[in-house]
Amino acid sequence: MTQNLDGGAGTIQIRCNRQARKLKLWLSLNGTVCVTRPPEVSRRRAMVFAMENHIWIEAQRQKLDKLQSMHDSLPRSEMR
Repeated sequence: MTQNLDGGAGTIQIRCNRQARKLKLWLSLNGTVCVTRPPEVSRRRAMVFAMENHIWIEAQRQKLDKLQSMHDSLPRSEMR
């Protein structure tokens, strides 16, 4: 099950995975914050977990922006 919520960190996608053992936070290439949670952890707790890690999220977004700008500035002949 996937649930999209809009928190202060932007769009937060919460997924329930039966095989998950703990909360997992990651950032997709389009900048969406994703949280994978085990079934015994509530959606509300997963959202709080994402909001508690807003500093990490912002740092990852800055890294992603930097990588994307570097990629965009490469001459087309160097990209394969």
